Amino acid sequence: MKRLKLSFSDFEDKFLQATAPVMRVTMNHEMLRQSIDDGQATVTVRNNILPAKLISRYALYAPWHVSLETDLPVMPDVDTRPILLNQIKAEEEYIRIHHLTHIAAIREWFQSIDTSTDPTNIDIVTLRLGGKRLFVLDGNHRLSALVHELESGRTPNVTISEYRIKSKTLSAELLPDIESLLNKG
Repeated sequence: MKRLKLSFSDFEDKFLQATAPVMRVTMNHEMLRQSIDDGQATVTVRNNILPAKLISRYALYAPWHVSLETDLPVMPDVDTRPILLNQIKAEEEYIRIHHLTHIAAIREWFQSIDTSTDPTNIDIVTLRLGGKRLFVLDGNHRLSALVHELESGRTPNVTISEYRIKSKTLSAELLPDIESLLNKG
């Protein structure tokens, strides 16, 4: 499937609107804009991805973090680790209840989608960390619900449009939530 390159303005219009931001991770938007303008970063979109392909191909990290010391959900820091969405069932004890409630509601929605119609498309936004690792900036609950459904033997009638950010200069200055992942391979 072909990736289409987007301008920062197109990406901003869809996901970074100042009045109602869709993405709730802390990202330095001006740094991203400058990186795209300088050719140090790109934003691309790929449509009609089958969920099982994406989930099996990449390690998908959430902005939800666990303290390495206490095993409690915490804000991102150097002494934390992000939740791996591909292993969401094993990670649930570390996830806050409001996230689990939201994931359960999305699972119910997926189960209600008519399988005789065209697939429902969902959007996600990722940041490429290198190798087969992606940091999910938007779509964590949807991907978690998809992992649950697939592990339960169900294949929701869903496809994914992935908006992927690639940056030659990844840093915690661009996205503080990735600090714990920067030195991991």
